[in-house]
Amino acid sequence: MASPFANLWPKIVDADSAEKTITVASQAAFFVAGITALVAAIAIVNGPFFGFDGWSMVDAALMAVAGWRIKRHSRAWAVVAVVYWAYSIVIKVMTVPASATGGVLVSLFILMAFVGGARGAFALPRYQKVAPGSTVVPA
Repeated sequence: MASPFANLWPKIVDADSAEKTITVASQAAFFVAGITALVAAIAIVNGPFFGFDGWSMVDAALMAVAGWRIKRHSRAWAVVAVVYWAYSIVIKVMTVPASATGGVLVSLFILMAFVGGARGAFALPRYQKVAPGSTVVPA
């Protein structure tokens, strides 16, 4: 029986599983970009709230570019997404009241998607070099 947390740290055993983790990471980046852009647009119209303002559009654009580049198997942008999102979690923990831990928990799940995408992006070239039908023992 698979662990309920198997999706948080998926096994990468071939090119297909690496592709799947990359796809999940790019979808997470597009999700973050969309929500951030929506909230930033509302903040532009109604004024800043919940720490969002017009400058949050820059964050949305960064995550949209990261999602696009992760989808194209960019290892560098996968690392950028992990570092950026980890940094944003640290900022949330330091600035958000302790009663609002739900947002931090969701952010941790998104971080795990980015980490999985980075793992997939780094593993994919290794599995693509292998001849079809053969296996590679993970290092």
